[in-house]
Amino acid sequence: MFDKGSDEEKIFNYVVGGIKWAALLIAILVGFNMCTAKITQGNVGVVYNVNGGVEDKVLEQGWHLVTPWEKVTEYPVSTEIAYFTNGEHEGRKSDDSIVIGTRDGKAMRVDAQISYHMDPAKLPHVFNKFRGQDTTVIEYGYMRQNTQRIVNDLSAQYTMMDIVGEKKPDFNAKVAKALIDFFDDDGIVVEQAGLGKVEPDSATAAAIQAVANAQYMQRQMEYEKNAAVAQADKQKAVAQGNADAKRIEADAQAYSNQKLQQTLTPELVQLKAIEKWDGRYPQTMLSNGQALISVGK
Repeated sequence: MFDKGSDEEKIFNYVVGGIKWAALLIAILVGFNMCTAKITQGNVGVVYNVNGGVEDKVLEQGWHLVTPWEKVTEYPVSTEIAYFTNGEHEGRKSDDSIVIGTRDGKAMRVDAQISYHMDPAKLPHVFNKFRGQDTTVIEYGYMRQNTQRIVNDLSAQYTMMDIVGEKKPDFNAKVAKALIDFFDDDGIVVEQAGLGKVEPDSATAAAIQAVANAQYMQRQMEYEKNAAVAQADKQKAVAQGNADAKRIEADAQAYSNQKLQQTLTPELVQLKAIEKWDGRYPQTMLSNGQALISVGK
């Protein structure tokens, strides 16, 4: 087709050779991908062999050689958090919150959060139970459904005001224990669990706000009452202090007068009068105002 040694023949050979090498490289990469498995940090891998089912061994973190007829599924053995909330989280934009009912017939939408990890000893059981599904499917399928069922069973024992009020810690503690006990049989170790935001219906929310407003007003009135009592006590103390000061002053004056009275004698009075006399005799006007008699010194 080409002249021997022509440039066209050389170019053709180069292209064919390049295609062969590229095909070989792709085959090597595909084979490497099919025969290796990488287990990421915090996870372990369960190996499913199409010829013999789930193998007892699990793969630790790192790279591993596997055969093309083996499938590896990763499960977390470090702490993971499942968010059952309404809003964007972990790349999800769906409403994953749960709906519960209360003893007084109220329906509420609540957020739940579960910290968990898989029990390494039970991973073959986990794989078989969930048919090799990954953790995202397990979290927002099996775990969410059973969390809603368990929380709803417990919330039926409480009123709406209990759950949003002072009994919420007790309710959360019972929820956590129930979830720990239930998921443990499935190889899912729940570390912490509890409810977050609670969203009652509009009428219930208005009633809650009214109660909160009334409690605030009561606290405000108690504060004002205590402040008024404190102010009255202060004024009373000041008045009492002033009265005590005057009484002490009066007692002191009376005591002084008494002592002075005890020391007065006719001779002392006469002496005091002489000491105060300026040497002049007094002037006297008659009662009819017509005559004035002045007596000189």
